[in-house]
Amino acid sequence: MSALTVRRIGSIVLLTAIFSLAASAAPAGEEGRRGLTVSLKFSGGAGFLFDGGGELEQTRLGRVHQYTGYNSIPAYAGSASWERLWIAPDYGFDLIFNFGDFIGIGIGSGYLQLKTRGEYQVTYDFATSNYLSTNYTYDDEYKYTRKYNIAATPATATLYLRIPMEAITVFAYAGAGYYMGSLTHDYTGNYIEITDTRPRTGTMTKEEITTAYVLTEKLKSNTLGVHGGLGADIRIFSFMALGLEVYGRYVNFLKWEGDVSWTQSARHRDWSESAGWYYDNTANTSNAYRGKLWYYEFYVSSLSGNYGQMFARESEPSSTSNINVREAAINMNNFGLRISLRLFFNLF
Repeated sequence: MSALTVRRIGSIVLLTAIFSLAASAAPAGEEGRRGLTVSLKFSGGAGFLFDGGGELEQTRLGRVHQYTGYNSIPAYAGSASWERLWIAPDYGFDLIFNFGDFIGIGIGSGYLQLKTRGEYQVTYDFATSNYLSTNYTYDDEYKYTRKYNIAATPATATLYLRIPMEAITVFAYAGAGYYMGSLTHDYTGNYIEITDTRPRTGTMTKEEITTAYVLTEKLKSNTLGVHGGLGADIRIFSFMALGLEVYGRYVNFLKWEGDVSWTQSARHRDWSESAGWYYDNTANTSNAYRGKLWYYEFYVSSLSGNYGQMFARESEPSSTSNINVREAAINMNNFGLRISLRLFFNLF
């Protein structure tokens, strides 16, 4: 091969490289005439939850109805502060391969989250006396706090259909994803029970029992879901567009499994008028196990009603007081609004 031929081949390769670089730097608005282009779409917004998270909402309602229901019983006073989940934050990104002006295929991921906190309590104050005129006073107080943090990271595939109109492009999309969910539930309970005995003659006594209980559940669940939406974006630069879209998502998590741990500290003290606090003992216990998340409704005889509850257990709750026992389902079904930023790049 002659030196002239080598130089000609080198010139052709160099010109080809120059034209390729020039094409990749061309204005993004020419994407239909250039063939394949790539865009990065970043989006964020929030959606309205259809039913508050599924059986998470049924659990909330069970606690609220039970503890406010105690107000109907003499000597009891109950309260509950636990708001319904209405909004789910939603963030995502897509790497979109655009085949001309009208069709694109995106692969991406994102982040969804549900967070809620509830507090509820009941007190029992009762005094009585027997035929020997001994007065008994019972003061009991039970306080509970529950915090849920549920998050999901999807791996999604999405089909985009686009209609360019000058600087504005209208688009629709639909797709499916594999969602990897995590749940953390922190549950605390603090109980105090005080019994005073005051005889007409003799020594007054008091018994006090205080208990602190902490439970932590860390669970996982994976599932399939679908999503879709409509929107429009407007070019603010040749390589950048801002968009607004309405979207919907259906994803339902079943078969939550993971680690559960709990600790309990119980202190028992006895007092008498003659000896003061003569007995004081604290017992600490703890346990850890693998469990599944169950939803069930249990019967409370004092209220004559069934109330929803949700906890992770080593085995299915089998008490005769429980009905509608099933593996818990928590969903992130929602529709809402998102804004997006889209960056365009040319490959060919």
